[in-house]
Amino acid sequence: MVIQTLKDRILSLGPESAVVHSVLKLRARMKGLVLTFDDSVITLSRKGEKLVLQKRHLVYVPLFIDGYEETFQHFEPIVVNGINTLDFSVPMLRTYRGTGLSLYCASLPEEDSMDTYTRFHKPSGGEVVWDVGANAGATTYHFSKAVGDGGRVIAWEPDPFNFSYLLKNISLHSLSNVTSVNKALSGTTGIELFDTDGSTGAGLSAHLVYSQTANRSTVETLSFEDGCAEFGVPDFVKLDIEGGEVDVIRGALPFLEANRNIHLSVETHRMRDGSSTEIPLKSLLSSIGYSVICSEDGYGQHFLWATGREKAS
Repeated sequence: MVIQTLKDRILSLGPESAVVHSVLKLRARMKGLVLTFDDSVITLSRKGEKLVLQKRHLVYVPLFIDGYEETFQHFEPIVVNGINTLDFSVPMLRTYRGTGLSLYCASLPEEDSMDTYTRFHKPSGGEVVWDVGANAGATTYHFSKAVGDGGRVIAWEPDPFNFSYLLKNISLHSLSNVTSVNKALSGTTGIELFDTDGSTGAGLSAHLVYSQTANRSTVETLSFEDGCAEFGVPDFVKLDIEGGEVDVIRGALPFLEANRNIHLSVETHRMRDGSSTEIPLKSLLSSIGYSVICSEDGYGQHFLWATGREKAS
């Protein structure tokens, strides 16, 4: 907790801070990497490889330092001047090495977490899936193929930049069973402040650890119950909404208790007090008799799975 608080304070100094440069360069050097700060980008490199980020994505630098090798294992680089390059500072078509799937991405791509999301329930033909926090559509694509022509995928993405790329990828892959929703799922229906990021870190301002007023706007929100009234009750819900998951589930408790044939798969996040959303989520869902399992994958991300139908195993 103390180390994380210190990290938050250092990163809050911003990408122009000499302190930030020194601390992150030291951390990179300990991992055998060279970190440089240029006018508009941040670069991590080692012999024959280079990873490029926008300066505004400073908060992700520690993650890419620790996950540098895994990032190159999961995404196909392009060769620039003889160097294998992952340039996440500009929009482009990116290819996932494991599946061969190519998607247009605004900047930072989504990691391939499908196996983790579907660990305890794999959507199948005819099901209705909500992909909440669809980003550019990596999970949307796989859900679309899983449920087939008889099923539906409701892809929720409130960030306007990500949403534009979601639409491009739905068109690119002719995903006719996908309905795109440019709204945020929340605890209540209305209007809320939202930090637009054009990456995987966009979210409702009230829940973000690294909130940035410079990129703030407003978005329409729907409660879980109102979402069901508009799009139908889902069989499976994937939630990746940067800390907003507690409000969604808290607001949905009476509905979830009455509609128990729903599988939930949630990427949990760190809250501003340093604790994980996993803790209140487990308490809330257990209180209405849902079976809940928590785990952690290889990236250090935390996930929670829950169902009111039967005990997950």
